Amino acid sequence: MFLQWQVTLTGQFRSTVNPRDCGARVAEEQCDSKCGHSWHLILLVWAVAVELPAWKGATSTVGLAGATPQPYSVPMGSEEATVFEDSQILTYQYGIPTSLRNTGQQWDFPNGWAPLQDLVIRGLAKSSSPRTQGVAFQLAQNWIRTNFDVYSQKSAMYEKVTATMPVRTWELPLLLLLGLGLGLGLGLGLGLGLGLGLRSQEALPPPCESQIYCHGELLHQVQMAKLYPDDKQFVDMSLSAAPDEVLQSFSALTTAHNHSIPRQQLQEFIQRYFQPVGQELLSWTPEDWKDRPQFLQKISDAKLRAWAEQLHQIWKKLGRKMKPEVLSHPERFSLIYSEHPFIVPGGRFVEFYYWDSYWVIEGLLLSEMTETVRGMLQNFLDLVKTYGHIPNGGRVYYLQRSHPPLLTLMMDRYITHTDNISFLRENIETLALELDFWTVNRTVSVNLGGESYILNRYYVPFGGPRPESYSKDEELANNLQEGDPEALWAELKAGAESGWDFSSRWLVGSPHPDLLSSIQTSRQVPVDLNAFLCQAEELMSSFYSRLGDDAQAAKYKGLRVQRMAAMQAVLWDEQKGAWFDYDLENGKKNLEFYPSNLTPLWAGCFSDPAAVDKALKYLEDSQILTYQYGIPTSLRNTGQQWDFPNGWAPLQDLVIRGLAKSSSPRTQGVAFQLAQNWIRTNFDVYSQKSAMYEKYDISNGQPGSGGEYEVQEGFGWTNGVALMLLDHYGDQLTSGTRLALLVPHCLVAACLFHLLPSFLS
Repeated sequence: MFLQWQVTLTGQFRSTVNPRDCGARVAEEQCDSKCGHSWHLILLVWAVAVELPAWKGATSTVGLAGATPQPYSVPMGSEEATVFEDSQILTYQYGIPTSLRNTGQQWDFPNGWAPLQDLVIRGLAKSSSPRTQGVAFQLAQNWIRTNFDVYSQKSAMYEKVTATMPVRTWELPLLLLLGLGLGLGLGLGLGLGLGLGLRSQEALPPPCESQIYCHGELLHQVQMAKLYPDDKQFVDMSLSAAPDEVLQSFSALTTAHNHSIPRQQLQEFIQRYFQPVGQELLSWTPEDWKDRPQFLQKISDAKLRAWAEQLHQIWKKLGRKMKPEVLSHPERFSLIYSEHPFIVPGGRFVEFYYWDSYWVIEGLLLSEMTETVRGMLQNFLDLVKTYGHIPNGGRVYYLQRSHPPLLTLMMDRYITHTDNISFLRENIETLALELDFWTVNRTVSVNLGGESYILNRYYVPFGGPRPESYSKDEELANNLQEGDPEALWAELKAGAESGWDFSSRWLVGSPHPDLLSSIQTSRQVPVDLNAFLCQAEELMSSFYSRLGDDAQAAKYKGLRVQRMAAMQAVLWDEQKGAWFDYDLENGKKNLEFYPSNLTPLWAGCFSDPAAVDKALKYLEDSQILTYQYGIPTSLRNTGQQWDFPNGWAPLQDLVIRGLAKSSSPRTQGVAFQLAQNWIRTNFDVYSQKSAMYEKYDISNGQPGSGGEYEVQEGFGWTNGVALMLLDHYGDQLTSGTRLALLVPHCLVAACLFHLLPSFLS
C-alpha cells in the first residue's frame, strides 16, 4: 500500500497545476488545501525515494509504513539537535510546528508546512553525529506518516497539516528524551494514555514486508493447515525460487481451488518451492576453542569438573555460520544475514537470540573464546547500524520487536576479558544508538504523588499473528469474547520482546488472569527492563569516561541517577524489601513473586546497601528458599512456560549474583546454597539424559514443560550459567547426594549461618 502511495504521488506531478492557482482565495487561509499540492509532493517523493533509504530505517516503526530499513554509517559527531530538544519541538509527533504561538494565522501554531519540514530535516541530516541524523530521520518518519495516514483517509494531499492532531495511541515516541534524556521534569502526563495504547481498533502494520514470512494469504493458509507440529518450521524454510515466482504460483493455485487449497496440494506446493529447515546454515567449530580452559582447574569436585569439560565441548555443537547465499539472495530467506559465526541456543532455535546471547557470552569468555565473542558482538553492532536496534532473534519476522537490552553489558564483559579499548572506541556510538531505540520507542511516563517519572516498558505496535506461532495466535483471537485481535497480537509480541513468553506476569490485573488472551504486557512497567537500562547507563558513563569524553560520561551518569530515583519511587516497596512491576492501568504494583523483582541487585542499581539483606528476607517470606531444585519463575501455575513450576537459568543468575553482593555472610551463604541447588539439578539431569535443557521443573528436578512448544535441548544460556556458577563457587560445589528437604523458611537463615564454615572453606 505504501509503495502504491509513492507511485500515486509521483504520478500527481503530471496533473498538478500551479499550487497557488486557487483564484482570489490565495491571500488568506481560505485557499482550497486540496490543490495538489506540489511542494508537498516534491518533499515527499524526495524523502521517500532519495533521502530516507540512506538513513537508518524505521527502527521500531515499520520503516515508512513497510519499507525495508537500509544500512547507514555511524560516525562520531556533535549534538546539533539539542536546540530542538530544548525548544520541545521533538514532542510533536505529526510534524514540526511553524511557530509556538497560536494566533489563528496559517503560518503559526499548530500548522506544519512541507517546506519548513524540509529546511529542518535536511539541515540536521548534514550532521556527522548519528544521534542528530537519527533525529532527522525520525522527523522525516513523522511527516511521512502524517501525510500517508491523511492520504489513506481522504485520498488527498494538503498544503498544511496540524502538528497537534489527536494522539494516535499505538505510537508515541518521546523524541524529547532522545540522546540527552531531557524533559524528565516536564510532566508530560502520558501515564495511562500510553499504558492503554493498544486498544485502538485500527489495523497495525505487519512485522515485516514479506508476504511469505510475515503476512499474507500464503502464510495464513499454510499455518492454519497445520502441516507441521511447530509453526516455526514453515517460516524458517528458505525459498527454492524468487519470492515473486512463488507468490504468482500460489495465486494461481488459490484461484484454481477457490482459495481453499486441499492439504495434499498445499504440501506439494511447499515441497516444490521451499527448502527444509536449516539449509542456509552450516555447522561451525569455533577456531578459538581449546581443550582445557583455565577455569576447570578451580573446580574441586572431580565429577563436576568432568561435567564442566563436557559443557565446554557443547560449544562446538552449537556453532553456526551462514552460507553466502543468505547475503547474495536475502529475499529467499527469513534468516537475517550475519557476517560472523555465532552460537545458537539449540533445539528449534537455530538462529541467534538477543538476550540469550549474554549468558552464552559469559560462558564463552570462561572458555577463553574471545574471538567468537567478538564476532557475535560485531553481528549485534551491525544490526544496530542497519535497523537501529537488535531484533528478538535472527529472523525477519522478529524485526519489529527487540529483547531485554544487554548489548552494553556484553561489551563490558568482552572489554573486561580482553582490554580491547580500540574496539570499544570504534563502537561506542553504536551502543548509544541501541539505548536511543529504547528511549524513543519504549518510554512511558508514570504520574505518582504529583511527580512525573520516566521509565521503560515492552511495547510492539505491530499487527497480525506472530508468524512463528501463527495458528496459535489466530485461534486465540478467534476465541476472544471481547477486544481487538490486533491489540491482542501486539501484546503477544510485546510479551515475546520481554523474553518471558509467556507468563502470568503479563496477565495479572486483567479480567481473566489465567487466560493468555488477557495478556497486557505493554501496561506493565517491568523491574528487570529498567534495571537492565540502568546498568547500561552506568556502563556507558564508565565507557565514555575511559575514552576521555567527560560530557557524555556525565550525561549517562545523570540518566542513571534519574532512573534510579524513578525506580525507587515507582517500583520499590520498602515493607516487602523488593521492587515490583508497576501496573499502568490499575495504578499499583504487581506484588506477585518473580525472580525479576530482584534484578536491580544483580544490575547494581540500588543505593541502600541494606537492600540485599532485605531481599533475603523477601525470599524467606515468599518461601522461595524451600524449593530445593531451583528458584521458581513465579508461584502461579498457569501452564505457561514462564510460570511455576519452571525454573530458568538466567533467573537463577539474577537472584544468586544479586544476593552475593551482600557483605553479610548469611546472605552470601544463601547465594551459595541456591547455586548448589541449581548445579545439582543440572548435573543430575545431565547424568540421566546426557543433555542440558532450556528450563527445569523445580518441583521434581526434571526438564521443564508448558508453553507453546516442547522443552528444548542444547542449551546456550543454561550452559553459560552453569559454567559461571562452577567458576565462582568451584571450590565449594559438590555433586553428592542432595538434602531430602530444606528446613522451613523461617529457620533457613539460622541454619545457613551455622553451615557457613563449610560453605566458605
